[in-house]
Amino acid sequence: MDDILDEEDPFDALEPLLPQEVYPILVLAMINNIRSNTVIEAILEGLERGIEEYRNRTSQDL
Repeated sequence: MDDILDEEDPFDALEPLLPQEVYPILVLAMINNIRSNTVIEAILEGLERGIEEYRNRTSQDL
């Protein structure tokens, strides 16, 4: 895991899509292999909200 994080940041692609308060939850859940329903639901809800906000931002730029 350390080698992967040293060479590249796998979270870069998700950062623009996740709300600021959900991003650290995702990172910690992945690093610590946390799979509780509460954490997964929070991440999925945040991702859905973030995708919608991202789409709204990009459509306004067009």
